[in-house]
Amino acid sequence: YQSVRLTLNAFLKNIGFDNVDLAENAIDGLKMLRQAEQHNAPYSLVISDWEMPEMTGLELLKSVRSDSSLADMPFYLLTSYDDPDFLREATRAGVTGYMNKPISQTSIKEVLSDYL
Repeated sequence: YQSVRLTLNAFLKNIGFDNVDLAENAIDGLKMLRQAEQHNAPYSLVISDWEMPEMTGLELLKSVRSDSSLADMPFYLLTSYDDPDFLREATRAGVTGYMNKPISQTSIKEVLSDYL
């Protein structure tokens, strides 16, 4: 999991994202999102792996969407799943978009171009 986080971090910085925070798991990520919101310094978007320890990316997505202060935050899932049922479930939960693994800097830039 750490290698995916570090690769994603490098790609994001290379395409122009200056302020990137990494969480070791979804529970820590949710805490970071809520703390940032409470300090009036909300994150611009979330990129979460689908498969993580403690809580899946889908569970994190559902937690974010059920929190009124975070509900509108753009949320992207990294996934190697191509099962339509998985993707439909994430769509129903309110995912903004997907990034397929293996990730590349070019594909990330295409997906996130509106935020640059």
